[in-house]
Amino acid sequence: MRPPGGVTAARSLVPALGELPDAEATATLARILGAIEEYVYTGEFLPDHRYRLIFAGPCRERFLGMSVDEARTAIWAQYVHPADVDVFDAAHASAYASGRLDVEYRMVGADGVTRWVRDRGRVRHEGEHRFLDGSILDVTAVHAAREELEAARVDAHRLAHTDELTGVPNRRALPALLAAFDDAPLGVLSLDVDRFKQVNDLYGHVAGDAALVVMAARLSEALRSRDRIVRMGGEEFLLLLHGVADETALVDLAERIRLRVSEAPARVGDVELPLTVSIGATFAPPGRDFDELLVVADRYLYAAKRAGRNRVRSAALDRADEEAGEEGSDSLRIATAMAGAAAAVEGLPDDHLVAVSLLAARVARRLDASSHQVLRCRLAGLLHDVGKLRVPATVLTKPGALDAEEWALVQRHPEHGEQLVAAVPELAPVAAIVRHHHERWDGAGYPDGRAGAAIPLEARIVAAADAWHAMVSDRPYRGALPLTVALAELDAAAGGQFDPAVVVALRSVVAEPREGDPKLGRRSAVRASVAAS
Repeated sequence: MRPPGGVTAARSLVPALGELPDAEATATLARILGAIEEYVYTGEFLPDHRYRLIFAGPCRERFLGMSVDEARTAIWAQYVHPADVDVFDAAHASAYASGRLDVEYRMVGADGVTRWVRDRGRVRHEGEHRFLDGSILDVTAVHAAREELEAARVDAHRLAHTDELTGVPNRRALPALLAAFDDAPLGVLSLDVDRFKQVNDLYGHVAGDAALVVMAARLSEALRSRDRIVRMGGEEFLLLLHGVADETALVDLAERIRLRVSEAPARVGDVELPLTVSIGATFAPPGRDFDELLVVADRYLYAAKRAGRNRVRSAALDRADEEAGEEGSDSLRIATAMAGAAAAVEGLPDDHLVAVSLLAARVARRLDASSHQVLRCRLAGLLHDVGKLRVPATVLTKPGALDAEEWALVQRHPEHGEQLVAAVPELAPVAAIVRHHHERWDGAGYPDGRAGAAIPLEARIVAAADAWHAMVSDRPYRGALPLTVALAELDAAAGGQFDPAVVVALRSVVAEPREGDPKLGRRSAVRASVAAS
């Protein structure tokens, strides 16, 4: 095999150089060799599978990063990049059998420079001898261009599938995100920022954009490691929840996310913008059509909007309302209004009584209570502190410790609550529960000192749910307790303050594995988990 044309042409010029003066011949030869970009070689495959270099043309030293004299004795294979040695060996073994060589690999020169090369050649036979005639070209620039092109392609793909404002995936990313969910059960949450048009109208689109950035960040922080967020457009987001166990767990996660969003206003310059979301939730085992899931989730989202915003709606919650019946729905509306007034007087977060209500209902279900008992737990969870409307606000909001007289006023609130609730016909069935929610299992509570089973079951449940939510929530006088501390206090109170069976049920509701997700942080996970229904 003849070497490439450029090298052959260079060799044909060598005899003519002898006709030139020595200095000029040397300079001409240097220019010719400098213009040659390929290194040509001839080697022989020996019978014992060794390889012997027979001829090495110009440029060898450039690839090896050394002087011409050093390159004459250097062993080429020793400078092949360690990661490419197997590629190099396999290509030459294949060339021995097929007669052709065409491979790219990296060389690490003696100068420390890594170079990509393309090694091409053909095997020729002379009797029993096999020779490899080849040429090597530096293709480092080609690889660099390929890498730049691939990086640009990846970046373009990322930009095309990422929401420019919030940095989360956009609608185009949905197919890839869904494909990664394999065959696991899927929960879908369709979210819409409440009253977002008012934000844009009152504060401008810059403030609205800033609020959306905060919203996306809070949603991302509330997700577990394998969950995904998508901005569908405008103020609409979609959350894909991986491996959700059932509809109850789905609502649990949705409520946790709702509370995470609303726990603090978004600060935009000097303005604080309250953030809340309405959520439509739907759950499906593997294999269900995603477009159908999306339609169902959107339907429940609109139901959440119609019901007053800042809430979750799902099939599971619809069934609970159906069990409660029309009378139950009316009772819940009235109780919610009264609870809001009580929370405002005491200065509690708007969602505290709602969270206690929903948690109490979940504990009741865990204890296999009847639908009527579950409804009473929801109502009493909302109303248990309504009697504080009759306690002076100066006492309820006093920053320091209460004196004996003030404490006596506070201890009257269960009785006041009973009177207020009994005066509303739709709520009268829970008046006794409100009265006894500060009784203790050991009989040391108030106002009547009841003990054990003499305390209504619903009152025992509300008492534990209220105490738990207080422990895991931030209060002006302390931060939320860590999960381990709160659980330890709950266990310590079993048999004294609380019904042991209620503690077991409450523990099973709040101490679930998803709360340990490292992406959430323990405190946020606990605070959010107790708010689900």
